[in-house]
Amino acid sequence: MILNGRATPRSFSKRIPYVNNTDLTLLPFHKQNDNWTSRGMWVVANQQAWEDKLGHDTLDMATDGFVQAAEINGLTVRPSHPYNEAFRIGYGSGIPESTRNAQWASLRAALYHQESRNLFYLGHGSPDGIGASANANRFISATEIASRLFTIPAGQTSRHGYRFVFPFGCETASGTLPEAFGIIHRENVPGIDYVNAGVTPGAFAGWNHKQSAGILDTTLLDNANYLIHFQEQWAGGIGVREALRRAKEDYSDVGFINFNKMKVFGN
Repeated sequence: MILNGRATPRSFSKRIPYVNNTDLTLLPFHKQNDNWTSRGMWVVANQQAWEDKLGHDTLDMATDGFVQAAEINGLTVRPSHPYNEAFRIGYGSGIPESTRNAQWASLRAALYHQESRNLFYLGHGSPDGIGASANANRFISATEIASRLFTIPAGQTSRHGYRFVFPFGCETASGTLPEAFGIIHRENVPGIDYVNAGVTPGAFAGWNHKQSAGILDTTLLDNANYLIHFQEQWAGGIGVREALRRAKEDYSDVGFINFNKMKVFGN
C-alpha cells in the first residue's frame, strides 16, 4: 500500500533492531539477570483520542505498522487485535465506561505478560504514566508498572525488564516511566556496563514536553508521518536515536515535530 507516494508501515517488515549502538546509559549498582522465557514479544495499543480529526486514519496506520512488522518477524503482539491492526482503546463519552475499562484491563494484562518485552503506545500520557483519566481503571501509573515488573527497587530476582518502550504521548520522558520499565534513565554509557550488570540493553523513547497531536490537522499528520518515517529508518538497521533523528531531518512532511524534545534513554 502506498501513502503520499511512499510505502506505508506495511513495508516495514525486514527486521527490527532492538538496540541503539550509540546511546547507552549508566546502570544500577546491583548485579541483575534478565531471565527471558521467550523471544521478546510486543505490546501495541492505540488510544482513539483523535478520531474526530481529519487524518486520524493515518495516525492509526502509523501504529498498525508496529504490529505488522513484529508479526512478520514471527513475534506475538498483545492484546488480541484484528489482523494487521493495533489494539484500539476507545476514548470519550461515546464509548461505554465498561468497554473502556475492559480495554485498559486488556492492556494491563498484556504489559505484565511474562513474554512482553517491547511496547509502543500511542495516546495520552504524562510524566507519571500512560492514559489520561481520573479513573484509575483507565490510567496505568509508573508506580504500578514498577511494582508489577519488579524493577524498582533494583536487584529484585523477579525483575521483568523491557527492551524497547515508546509511549508516544505528552511528557512520557519527564518522569520515572523509563526505570519503571527497567530501562536506565540516562544516556551515553559504554555497552560493557550492561554486560557487567547482567542486564539486557534497552531503549526508552518519549517526549519531554506536551506533544500536540490534534490542535491542528497538520500537527496530527506530522506526528503520523514522523512515526512512519521512524519505522522506515529503524527497519534499515540503525539505532533508535538515529532513526528518530532521521525521521525528522530527512523528510519535509514532519514540520511540527521538534526532535530536541525527543529523549532516548538506555541503549
